[in-house]
Amino acid sequence: MDNRAVVSVLGVTCNHLMIRHLDPAHVEISWPQEAEGYVLQEKSLGDEGSAWQDSGNVPLLQGARYSVVGDCQSVSRGYRLMHP
Repeated sequence: MDNRAVVSVLGVTCNHLMIRHLDPAHVEISWPQEAEGYVLQEKSLGDEGSAWQDSGNVPLLQGARYSVVGDCQSVSRGYRLMHP
């Protein structure tokens, strides 16, 4: 079984996303607390017609970073931070 995850970070303009592999099925996506008000968006990278959508995961503030846990077993996903 191939346990590698491919994670792409797209569209980040002024804040940095960090992506950390937690286990074969999950990644942690985090960004600085200073990016309060930004929204994490994601899209399928395997479907050219897919649109960016707000992530359904509620970010938790841990220390000085917001974070969510994402699934990395299904399709390849792209992530970005957007300010509404």
